[in-house]
Amino acid sequence: MEQREPPPSPSPPPPSQGPSLPQPSAEETTAHAFLTSHLPFPTTQDPTSPCFLTLTYAQSLDAFIAGPDRRPLTLSSHPSMVLTHALRSSHDAIVVGVDTIINDDPSLTTRLVVNDPWGRPAKSPRPVVLDSRLRMPLNAKILDIDRGQNGGAVVVVTTDVHHDPVRKKALEERGAVVLVVESDGNGRVRLSDMLRALRERGLRSVMVEGGAKVIRSFLVSDDQVHIDLLVVTVAPVLIGSGIHALGGEQVAADSTVRSRSPPPLVGVHWKQFGPDVVMLTRTASRNANVE
Repeated sequence: MEQREPPPSPSPPPPSQGPSLPQPSAEETTAHAFLTSHLPFPTTQDPTSPCFLTLTYAQSLDAFIAGPDRRPLTLSSHPSMVLTHALRSSHDAIVVGVDTIINDDPSLTTRLVVNDPWGRPAKSPRPVVLDSRLRMPLNAKILDIDRGQNGGAVVVVTTDVHHDPVRKKALEERGAVVLVVESDGNGRVRLSDMLRALRERGLRSVMVEGGAKVIRSFLVSDDQVHIDLLVVTVAPVLIGSGIHALGGEQVAADSTVRSRSPPPLVGVHWKQFGPDVVMLTRTASRNANVE
């Protein structure tokens, strides 16, 4: 009787590869290439050095950063928003004023990027809210976002003059860390004390993102605050009226701002992101001679 060979055993299924990891978009890759050489690699920073400080904002072609009555404006295109999220991913903390929380209720995450500029998974920075009178809403979105071990709790920075102990306790019960620092001559948070307190808590790099009052405070501060990196997005739109980062009726009416000058700019770089143009520059000391 003819012997037949048994049929071959079926091939084992290929090993499971697991879910594929998301890949950076072309916009993200472009953003990181623009930023990386201007940022300090985190592990090379001197543990005793001040915070690396970045200030960033978007403005219209006629230099408005907010509309009339400080109404928020949507200026950045998607490619320049990806750049902003890439910049967030490279910083330990992100600073905004309480008006930004009240008016915009932002998330302050890095959802538009996969990696940070050094190829590591992107992590959202720790939110820091400047709030001299503790007006922070208890239902603010940032209080409910889990940022993991990297992000940590939201930090609310208030002053030793105006804060309400009852309100402070309510924010702490919502999970926020409330830091009390010295006030400046106008009852607002003293920026140098705030940055020093953040550095003492291990936050090596700080990104300032708004709103208008906060941007102006950093640009014209005489409080020994040095901006290491300035990133400005210029959108090709005309607004006609509103609030400038510098200048305008708010500055003219503020005697604490009127006598100061913004820092000189050095090493200016420009790049187009979608329809927007982004300027990246370092700042020199106000007393420096810049040619």
